[in-house]
Amino acid sequence: AASETTAFVGVNVIPMDTAGTLTDQTVIVEDGRIAAVGPRASTPVPDGASRIDGAGKYLIPGLTDVHVHIPTQGIMEALTGSDAALQPIENMLYLYVAAGVTTVRVMSGAPVFLEVRDAIARGEVLGPRLIVCTPMFDGPRPVWPAPLSRSISSAEEARAAVQESKEMGYDAIKVYSALGLDAYDAMMEEAGKVGLKVVGHVPVAVGLKHALSSGQDEITHGEEYWRFTRDFSDKVVARYTKMTRKAGTWISPTISTYQNIQDQLADVNAVLNRPEIRYIDPVVRRWWAPPNNRYLGANERPELGAIMAKRGERNLDFMRRLVKSMYEAGVPVVTGTDALNPMSMPGFAIHDELAELVGVGLPPWEALRASTVRPAEFMDASGEWGTVTVGPWGDLVLLSADPLEDIGNTREIEGVMRRGRWLPRAEIQEQLERFASQYAGE
Repeated sequence: AASETTAFVGVNVIPMDTAGTLTDQTVIVEDGRIAAVGPRASTPVPDGASRIDGAGKYLIPGLTDVHVHIPTQGIMEALTGSDAALQPIENMLYLYVAAGVTTVRVMSGAPVFLEVRDAIARGEVLGPRLIVCTPMFDGPRPVWPAPLSRSISSAEEARAAVQESKEMGYDAIKVYSALGLDAYDAMMEEAGKVGLKVVGHVPVAVGLKHALSSGQDEITHGEEYWRFTRDFSDKVVARYTKMTRKAGTWISPTISTYQNIQDQLADVNAVLNRPEIRYIDPVVRRWWAPPNNRYLGANERPELGAIMAKRGERNLDFMRRLVKSMYEAGVPVVTGTDALNPMSMPGFAIHDELAELVGVGLPPWEALRASTVRPAEFMDASGEWGTVTVGPWGDLVLLSADPLEDIGNTREIEGVMRRGRWLPRAEIQEQLERFASQYAGE
């Protein structure tokens, strides 16, 4: 249970509503929300408050991953064909909080996630805030099996699916690659009527130009741009940027997802031996490893692996140039990792994505904005989360070093607060080690 009042005293605050750092501040969190932010000398700490020494440390809003997949028993059975028992969903949720990720958007939803979302919102379950998309709206032959996807064959089915999703309480619609043009157009029209945003892939039958002109709210993956061109020149980058800016569409590029694939093609064992992999559910870990990992069939044919790696480098280069161009043109960028995709580690992968954004040219403050203020703005939740200001929920990350100097410092976590509940680093690490010990040898 959260302490009623917690005070971060003498801390450097990166508020994210304005650029820069506020030094030597006191931040008061009462009943789960930020109640005061001000200079230490003039901001009294209420009697009985729990004090956290922030001297020399940096306080940022909790981070957001707008593209995650959370496994359920049914999902993993559909993916693996095995009925091996998953660990409780709370274990997976904890990984996000442990890494400073206090909000996630589930990109292949199910009724169970609506229930968990609401339990978290009531304070009954410790986990990140859940924004839950529908199962993937796909064509009559979905790319992914149920329950990840929903097969839609006609405009009438699309309209009914949108209405049902609204009634069930989903937060957004996830569109996927095989949805037909008529169904897509009907989905977009109906989503506009009921007030649901549409995010995800660009269906092949729809095409990039039509998806943008139709008002798709967000495109996930840079892949959705390179799939529609054989010309990877700067001229195409500029054209795609102009189209996206004009449409008002947002992008979550998931650059780290594709770098991760390259890393696996180069040395899958090195990736499997990353320290944080110890904390993942053994069922997921086995799915990530050879021979199950869908990216690694090429490893048995070195010539095919070399072709895939070369093509991947080309695609990554195009994506990085595209994201840089879009940022410079004012296209809103948000952070997503496609977590649960092989080796994209829940929670921890957000730090890779932040580093990628800085690597392509975003200043560290802008990269942090893509993971805090921007996602809240997209979900019409500005003022509820995403800033260290008076009013929002107490979703905060305390760092031992300045992320504006080096974005890699977002990994230097001293503790995480979620809805006013403070988790110091020692407690977080102790829980992670319990996971590792529990999962060892499974």
